[in-house]
Amino acid sequence: MVAKKKPVAKKKPVAKKKPVAKKKTATFPAALARLLVKRGLPVPPGLTKAGPASYADQPAETVKLLEGFTDEELTVQAERIAGYDDRRAARALAQWDSSLIIMELRKRGLKEPPPPSKPVGASFSFGKPVGEWTNQQILQAAKEWSRRGR
Repeated sequence: MVAKKKPVAKKKPVAKKKPVAKKKTATFPAALARLLVKRGLPVPPGLTKAGPASYADQPAETVKLLEGFTDEELTVQAERIAGYDDRRAARALAQWDSSLIIMELRKRGLKEPPPPSKPVGASFSFGKPVGEWTNQQILQAAKEWSRRGR
């Protein structure tokens, strides 16, 4: 006698789940801007595009601590964060303009590379005073400084 095989039940097709969009986590500047708007305060230009260095790379949750600030204190903090990149660029340009290398480069009429947008801690030495450097050495130092500050 041959045993009969049981009919195999067909599996129901499983509907594919739609991919769940990842919730974009708010940045500190965006959360701070929301708090300012919530209080009816103006959002300083550049706040939402501020880089992590301008707010010490704080998470958005830190804004909850700022809720206890007065409107004036909150506005001051927001303006400081929004203006960080401009202040940094101004410091970089001041360092560039007061540099002996750049002064010598301009004195000799050499082509000046673009100034750095951020301060750079760099030291260049060819073992002699800048006035005795060759044009190539001055250009090399200025280009390297410019490159590092981008």
